[in-house]
Amino acid sequence: MDQNTQQQQKQEQPRQPSGQERAMQLANSQIGEIKRRLDIKREEIRFLLQDELKAQKLLMGALMKAADDHKIRECEPNSIVRAVIQAALCDAEVAAGLGEGYLVPYNNKELGVKECQFMPGYRLGQRKIQEATGMRVISDVVCEKDHWKYSQVPLVLEHTPADGEYGDPNGRGKMLRSYAVALSDDGRVCLRRSRRRVTSRKLRERRAKVATRTRPRGRATFVRIRAVT
Repeated sequence: MDQNTQQQQKQEQPRQPSGQERAMQLANSQIGEIKRRLDIKREEIRFLLQDELKAQKLLMGALMKAADDHKIRECEPNSIVRAVIQAALCDAEVAAGLGEGYLVPYNNKELGVKECQFMPGYRLGQRKIQEATGMRVISDVVCEKDHWKYSQVPLVLEHTPADGEYGDPNGRGKMLRSYAVALSDDGRVCLRRSRRRVTSRKLRERRAKVATRTRPRGRATFVRIRAVT
């Protein structure tokens, strides 16, 4: 077989997709299957939310989360649909950065599959408290480069976050403490702040023990001041 014939045979052979191309094809296939199953439940989700725009935002947020996180795409598709329906029941969005709810993958050891579950976020609780009591809730973590000033008598709380993300040395720096403030229309304020400095190790320990922790450490102070608008 001469050299020209060998070159011609190589040209005729179909090109095999690279590893990155195969990964993209698999991701697109998984996202397409998730979208197909969510579309089947679209009317039920719209009925639960009683709002077409909210339903579209919830479905789009779930698809964006699946596109960004391969662990979500690897979950059993029906479990993702159940998690999104749970989010609709709580009237929560699952888009990244909103803090109202999260799609969390976990291994179901009994069935031997990876499933997705809905976990409510802290901002969902803030919104529910505000709707039920009329109080506005503000919570955040204080980092090294933030402006932080706290005095108990008289009550002074000033917090201006620095630019960037917390935990980033080039941004807000390391986390030091956390706090939460509830403001009511009649001027009453409830302040809860952490007594100790928050470290990355402490955060990991708290997250590991979140299932057994019953009450977070903190200090509550009730005072009456001018209503904050």
